[in-house]
Amino acid sequence: MMRRDCESIPFNNAASILVAVEVSARARAVTAEGSRIRAGR
Repeated sequence: MMRRDCESIPFNNAASILVAVEVSARARAVTAEGSRIRAGR
């Protein structure tokens, strides 16, 4: 994973961006679910 290929840097950058987007989307979904449960009680 520690290779310094010129081609792997943009790929790793895009992969980390995709992971960050997915994590933030999941966090948003979890908080929305939590507020929905709190409002339901």
